[in-house]
Amino acid sequence: MSGRVFSVILLPTSECNVACDYCFEHKEPHRLSSALLPLLTKRLLDHLENERIEECEIYWQGGEAMIMGPDWFARAGEVMDCAAAKRGRRFIHYLQTNLISYSPAWNNVIYGMFNGSIGTSMDYPNVYRKLFRGGAEAYTELWTQRLREAKAAGIEIGVIAVLHPASLEAAPEKFYRYFTEDLGLGDFQVNTPFPGGPAKQLENDFKLDLSELARFLVGLFDIWIARGHAAGVSLGPFDGLINHFTGKPARLPCIWKENCSNQFISVDSKGTVAQCDC
Repeated sequence: MSGRVFSVILLPTSECNVACDYCFEHKEPHRLSSALLPLLTKRLLDHLENERIEECEIYWQGGEAMIMGPDWFARAGEVMDCAAAKRGRRFIHYLQTNLISYSPAWNNVIYGMFNGSIGTSMDYPNVYRKLFRGGAEAYTELWTQRLREAKAAGIEIGVIAVLHPASLEAAPEKFYRYFTEDLGLGDFQVNTPFPGGPAKQLENDFKLDLSELARFLVGLFDIWIARGHAAGVSLGPFDGLINHFTGKPARLPCIWKENCSNQFISVDSKGTVAQCDC
């Protein structure tokens, strides 16, 4: 085997249950069919064998992946994992969700298929993530409730925060305390905004002053080093960069991959293949 790990961003649906301002996905009522999944699995395993790759990471996203329901995921995981085992390969599954549809009905699937861990997203302050009815404030309230319910079930949760002008105005101290103290998280990462999908006038709202962004990131890094690093708090991309430059195994964001085209692709619910989901 080559030792390489291949990654697939898999979008089982383009539907979504929220109305975030900066979403770049083309939302439509389409879902991955039970007939297409075995064929998709076979093609992935063919590629792994051809490239002598043993493992394939599947990042289930969307749309909103939880729209598919826990029973669908249980069947999909069984189909894919059984097919992989027969060919001496292995799928490792990850779930990225907005958490809005989470309930205890998901717990068995999360523990069985996703190793008791999921990823979600929340910004501070939340301005752009919104429910169809109720806006950003209602979204934050419901998301926080779902987060606490999942944590109470013992599920490990990592959170992605997209920086925007109000984040920089809030300052690193408030930002860090929100995720570590208010939410009680030990794993979160910051992403900078980037244009994806069709051009929108809204993109102008996400342009960050680079000097202000630099000051914010330096301040956030200093706070994390002083309070969280030794205590086991994972803050990306800083922890990945430290591991990379100290010779440890590191998971860097896709923008810093040596050659992303050799490492991952994206497949949507219709079977369309692209370099990535954006």
